[in-house]
Amino acid sequence: MDPMSSVRDRAPDGIAWVPVPLATISQVVEQLGPVDGEHARSLRMSVRVPVARALRIAIRRRQLGGITALLTTASELRVEPGIAPTAGTLYVGFVLSGSITLVPPDGPTVVLGAGDVWAVCDWSRVEIQCADTTRALHIVLPESRMLARGVRPTARLMVLDGFRSLRTPLRNFALSVADPGWVPTVVGELVAERTLEDLLVGLFLEHQLVSDAGRPEGRVALRARALAETGRSHTNTALNPALLAERLSVSLRHLQRAFEGSGTTVAQAISAARLRTATMLLAATDTSRYTMAEIAHRSGFASTFELRSAFRTEFGMLPSDYRAGPVKAAPEEG
Repeated sequence: MDPMSSVRDRAPDGIAWVPVPLATISQVVEQLGPVDGEHARSLRMSVRVPVARALRIAIRRRQLGGITALLTTASELRVEPGIAPTAGTLYVGFVLSGSITLVPPDGPTVVLGAGDVWAVCDWSRVEIQCADTTRALHIVLPESRMLARGVRPTARLMVLDGFRSLRTPLRNFALSVADPGWVPTVVGELVAERTLEDLLVGLFLEHQLVSDAGRPEGRVALRARALAETGRSHTNTALNPALLAERLSVSLRHLQRAFEGSGTTVAQAISAARLRTATMLLAATDTSRYTMAEIAHRSGFASTFELRSAFRTEFGMLPSDYRAGPVKAAPEEG
């Protein structure tokens, strides 16, 4: 008999919650993929279900480099604060059906229904409760990847209820990525990972524009324009912060101020764009004939030395090692 089966927690809503049997948690961990022992033990202690109810959960998981897409369908459950710390990890969630209640330690309770989108920077401090048969889509990635793109979450828990133009494209693309019927090539995985990241960056920037509205040229709006122009022009080896500012018709200092507090600089944003292009070229079989000098030039680096230096600083390896590696997964940014 489970030694904790006699434990009963009575919530304000009158529901008696009990721990989930170890065998069930083991099945959840198996569906989640690689989970260390500490996380598995903390799940065992934190997950609760209503008394006399079994936990039913189905998880589809897709790993793309440093980004994970999870599609979950679960019966009624509660996850209490105290799971292994997840600081530095960003979770973006879409409620597809049912409802999810989030209780942060230092803020009001948030109730989310179908169509709502939220972001949490550290799940370990938030209580989560799902209604019966709740379907949700989760995108999980290191927070450093958003910082490297000039996006800093404005709070530990956010409901992304501002501009909505990118909600549907992001949701639909992530759902297609999570589909087990999709069998990508190496390049397909890299493109999908990059697209997910680009859509996430856009979603957060649109959300931040709400607080930036009303200014002639708010910092978030200018940063968004700068990132878009960088994406278009980074393969030009002459592009630098000064030239970027000139193309945006602002002073260099004004452009630099737009990146203050975002976790990155103008120069780092340009370098990150060039590195993403370099990883694509290094992974593609059609470009295997390119020399490192050609890879550097086509990515926007002024020289092979500059490519190698940036690659080693950001990813801890040389571009030649990445090209020769048996697994071609895009290294994490940041």
